[in-house]
Amino acid sequence: MIFSRKNLFGIKVEGIKNIPWVLASHAFLIIIFFIFLYLLVGVYLFYTYGILVEGEAPKIVDNTIEFNYSAYEGVLRAWEAKDQSFQESVNGIYPNPFSSPLNSVVPENPKK
Repeated sequence: MIFSRKNLFGIKVEGIKNIPWVLASHAFLIIIFFIFLYLLVGVYLFYTYGILVEGEAPKIVDNTIEFNYSAYEGVLRAWEAKDQSFQESVNGIYPNPFSSPLNSVVPENPKK
């Protein structure tokens, strides 16, 4: 296949240059075409995903839900253990991280 400036893949370059002019001269019709195309795509998507989809009816449960007190008490015990460990860590005495290790003196607890 021979490529030249005037003939590209068997298509005249002069014909390609006219495409933007043709589109611009018929801009209103092209906009109407795209609006119609968008409407058709929207109707198709609504029909396929909205109308054709059959939703299952919710299943009715005959038994009642019972509260599990043992699980609830286990959660409460875990929360109390976390709270107790937090309270113990608050009362601790910590060294000053910004002083040198040779000069660090742990202050006495003023709360006691």
